[in-house]
Amino acid sequence: MLALDSCVTATTSFDLWVSISRHDTFALVINFIYSQWVPYHVRVGLFEAIDTSKVVMATQVKELLSLYNLLNKLIVYVKEKGGNLSTLAQAFTYVVNYGPLTLVVPW
Repeated sequence: MLALDSCVTATTSFDLWVSISRHDTFALVINFIYSQWVPYHVRVGLFEAIDTSKVVMATQVKELLSLYNLLNKLIVYVKEKGGNLSTLAQAFTYVVNYGPLTLVVPW
């Protein structure tokens, strides 16, 4: 992804759906400022979590971040409420060394 090549620092956010097969489906979104202060939101992965344990989810996330050379570029993740979104956020502690940005409703 050409836009990600210019990414120096970024944040991550997640989207969550339940698939037809009743498994949680996560989208991993990278948010960053591109040249000339243009905001970008790039979905780098979509995965179905049959096993929602922290270790399994951390492995899936790490593979996605490594694929796009993002492990050392992330500075914060946006944490929303929700059981498995919280589990995914906790899984990040196994993968990267940064913390959550918790948004107070209404944001």
